[in-house]
Amino acid sequence: MPREEPKVCELFQLLLNSRGDSPSHDQSRDEGICSALNAMPPSMVEAALPLLVRDHMRQLRALRGERAIVDGVNLVRGYVECDPCAVYDSLMEQTRQTSKLPPSEISQILISNRMTLLSKFESAPVTEKLVIIHKEFCFLSKLLVEDKQSLPEQYYCEFFKFETLLPHTVAGLFVLVCELPGVLKLSDVVEVLLKLRLSGAIYERILVNLPQYFWEILHCVLRVKLDASQEPARSVLVAQLTALDPSSVDYVISHLARKYMYPELLVDLLCEKSERAGGSYREPVLHFLLEVFVSEDKILRRWMIGHLREMWKTKSAFVLQLKDTLQRLQLSCQSSDTPYDTIVLTVSYLKLYCCLRVLCNWRFDDDNRVLVALMTHRFEESDLNSSYVKIVLSTLLVIPQLILNSEHEKHMLDFLKTLKARCSGKPAYSQTLALIVIFLMQSQPERLTQLVDGILGIDLPVKFDNLNRVKAFFTKLLFTENDICQICALMPVTENLSSESPLYLPIDCIMSLVGQNCFEKNHISISDWVLTQVKHCCTPIHKEIIPLVERLVVCVIQPLNPEKFRERPWSESELTEVFENPFSSVTNQGKLVPQLLMLYYLLFYKETLLVRTKHMSESERRHSFLYSSKLTELVPVRFLLTRAEQSQGALSDLYPRLLNAASNQFPQLFQFHGAVTLRWFFSQSDRGVTSHGGGQGEPLPSTAKLIYQFEDPARNSKDCLRSLQALCGIGEAEMAAYIDVFVSLLPNLLLPGVPLRILTLSLDVWNRFNSALPRLLWTKTVNALQASPEFKVSFSCTDLTLDPLAILKCDPRILRCPVLLVIVLRVLSAFLIASRVHLSDQIALHPTGLSTSASNQVSDAEKEDLRAALITAQESTAVQMLLEACLDDDSSDAQWQLSNQREVQGIICSHIHQMFLEDPNLMKLVHFQTYSHALLPITTTNIASIHICLDFIPELLSQPDESQQVFAIDLLSHLVIRYTIAKAYSTAKLAVQVASTMADVLPREKLYGYMLRVLPALERISKALPPLSKDCVSILYRLADQSWASISCEMPSIGHFPPFSKTVPPESDITNCQTDSGGDLKKLYDLSRATFVNIVQSTANPLL
Repeated sequence: MPREEPKVCELFQLLLNSRGDSPSHDQSRDEGICSALNAMPPSMVEAALPLLVRDHMRQLRALRGERAIVDGVNLVRGYVECDPCAVYDSLMEQTRQTSKLPPSEISQILISNRMTLLSKFESAPVTEKLVIIHKEFCFLSKLLVEDKQSLPEQYYCEFFKFETLLPHTVAGLFVLVCELPGVLKLSDVVEVLLKLRLSGAIYERILVNLPQYFWEILHCVLRVKLDASQEPARSVLVAQLTALDPSSVDYVISHLARKYMYPELLVDLLCEKSERAGGSYREPVLHFLLEVFVSEDKILRRWMIGHLREMWKTKSAFVLQLKDTLQRLQLSCQSSDTPYDTIVLTVSYLKLYCCLRVLCNWRFDDDNRVLVALMTHRFEESDLNSSYVKIVLSTLLVIPQLILNSEHEKHMLDFLKTLKARCSGKPAYSQTLALIVIFLMQSQPERLTQLVDGILGIDLPVKFDNLNRVKAFFTKLLFTENDICQICALMPVTENLSSESPLYLPIDCIMSLVGQNCFEKNHISISDWVLTQVKHCCTPIHKEIIPLVERLVVCVIQPLNPEKFRERPWSESELTEVFENPFSSVTNQGKLVPQLLMLYYLLFYKETLLVRTKHMSESERRHSFLYSSKLTELVPVRFLLTRAEQSQGALSDLYPRLLNAASNQFPQLFQFHGAVTLRWFFSQSDRGVTSHGGGQGEPLPSTAKLIYQFEDPARNSKDCLRSLQALCGIGEAEMAAYIDVFVSLLPNLLLPGVPLRILTLSLDVWNRFNSALPRLLWTKTVNALQASPEFKVSFSCTDLTLDPLAILKCDPRILRCPVLLVIVLRVLSAFLIASRVHLSDQIALHPTGLSTSASNQVSDAEKEDLRAALITAQESTAVQMLLEACLDDDSSDAQWQLSNQREVQGIICSHIHQMFLEDPNLMKLVHFQTYSHALLPITTTNIASIHICLDFIPELLSQPDESQQVFAIDLLSHLVIRYTIAKAYSTAKLAVQVASTMADVLPREKLYGYMLRVLPALERISKALPPLSKDCVSILYRLADQSWASISCEMPSIGHFPPFSKTVPPESDITNCQTDSGGDLKKLYDLSRATFVNIVQSTANPLL
């Protein structure tokens, strides 16, 4: 075979790489350069003589004798070996003089006396020739670059266009640029050469001698501003530069694309680069065009698309190259074992053809056969081939016009049938195929476009009107709705499903069919599939998994046709398996999302059942499934919500729904009643430790050690403190091992001599457990604090929800221990709320009409009234029991009386205050029931909301029961002391009037008991509100007069005296009265007298 001729770029690279060598050349390097130069034709060596003569004269002498080269060397040596310093000053002076000339004069100089100048140039010495060349370039630079003028029409540019002058011009320009820096600006030289519009050969001859200035020249060429007529010269020069140094192609392509310049040159450079790549899957032209089509730079896309349309019209070389590439790909894919690179290249070219057809209006009528053959080629199953199938399906949707005749239809149908047959093997493309069929069946062009865009990665519209033939392929000839449902139900679930998973997964297929009730219509269950997918979810949560769970719940509770098909709810054993180890998500983050989704399933299931039960028929209600309370007790709702709150960013779709559903069904987990009481009673500064942080440095004690220490906490106080500090920082994973032991040790805190620090740390530990497992902790706490250990009853969470008052049947000593009392009140408040929710749920789950006997039916309104009455009765009873705990216990020791009584009273009153704020009607009911008068000083002082009683005391005074009236007056007398407001005055005035009326109308046998309790209250009212003292004294006068008159009737010897007279008979005379009524009347008289004296002394009113 003939030897391939060397290229100019090889000479350029040789000269570029040999720059900078030391004067003492290595012999092997010299031999290499000599052999390279010998292999080049003389014309190529002659073009680079200026540089070769200067740097490689030794190698030139070793060349074979060529007359042209010898003459050229002799010519160039004169320029290279001349003394540049001899002409430097004259050249600089010439530059300064030229800069002062006007454009018109320069134009005249350039076109006049050209023949004389050329004759003078031929006969002049080298230095003079150098000056003439410099002068010519100075004139051109001043005119074209500085003054921005055009060349005169008569100017011919003989120095570049005459063959005899060109070697002189190139050699002189080489010396001026390389040996005399500053004489000519390289950028001006480049611009002058561009505007002269020379041939490519001349540019090549100049550039090959300036390898050290290559990048500077390239930057100047790309950035200089030219007229439209001069632009072709730039394109020629850029092509010459990239030909000399192929490594600059990438930079030039990037610059041209960024500046939207020379699309023809850009495509040519890409094609040349593709040819150098040898047709590999990294073909530059393919890579660049696909990047343009997916680029966010809309200007670049429009610019390139417009040019590609013109290329199609003109049938440019690029179009022919694409056709040839398509043919080669089709031939490469005919073998059974297709190379990896070929498959990748085929996928890329199909993407490119989609873009060219849709965006650039290219027609493939001549290439349809090849395209269809390429698309219907059957590869072996693999991940790469699955991607290939997805691209083929997308291409079919984007360019349905490819199917032109029956032969094409047959090939495509056979290919699609093969895909359908392989779907049973669960290939990776099955979900894409299913989604295409689903969207075609449901006529959803937007979602079909989104699917194609996601697969191709390019925004290409799918015109639904053109898909009639393709739609018939998929929905009539190949797939039915039942087929698609079967395929989707058999799809494998996605491992580690999250929002970061790729688009268009099996869950997208399931959701598309579930939204149209396709599975129910075709009696196909997806409950197991959804359960398996839920178990394989992770953070950040996928957007479709929550709607899928919700839709499954709706299908379970209210199916379309319950007689034919009913979706299966998840069994309790399946749910229990997930919650069997509730703290596994602490160490294994992958189990958090399944647990949260299972929790949301349970919450949404119950919520949906409560809403829809009322609209169900009796048969549907009988078939409805309700999960047992044991399962709900097993779920750590509070712990899971806390974990979800810590990962709100990754659970942004799930956490709000979960929080809303949990707050509706478990409001006891979100009430802050107990927390307010804790803050009232204990401050962090008093405890000296911080919650959940006191024991992070202490190792956790063993359960046996903890039991031993708490057998006598007073004696083992130091060990108990260390253990409790360690438990304050216990992690969720260790709680299950300690919760039973810790709760069982709570009664030991009632032993005498237990330090307050141990009590407060125990409360901290209890709160730490309460933050993760509150419902389990509450139940165990109630069972541990029962009053009679020998007759203990094991309560469950459901038992305490039905009867929350059982919590107060605890050891009476607990109500005397402030720390344990706080715990009991916290548990009581939680179960009172839980009881309220439970009763509401029972009414919703058993609406009117469920009973078969009409006589047993109760209306929903009556049920609601009964529920409200039961809740009120429970809460009022709890308040009454707590108030009784505030009373003094004579059997208690003096130590409790002095240290804990006020603390207990404050805690209980603060708790009752919270209950009254939540339900003001509860306050009214409790005070209508009345309670011990001895508690009134405590309640009116410690219950901050007690002033609300002023609203209903008038109603309480109007009750026929005398005890209620007395209680109202007594309560009011304590209130007016604290609240001296206008409303209190008007109410007190009414109470005094009621007392005055009762003093007149009550019979004597009731008057004593009534007034004996009222008179102290009247005294307090008079002291608090002096304007009412006159009315109170009037009552006292009448009572004294009536009582003395009655006494005198029984003892006539006493006689009649004015009320409160100082001449009252001696005590011995009155005590001789033998009747009981006489003694009571005497006590009433004395009490009236004493009250009168106290009022007079307190008010100091001279009118009384």
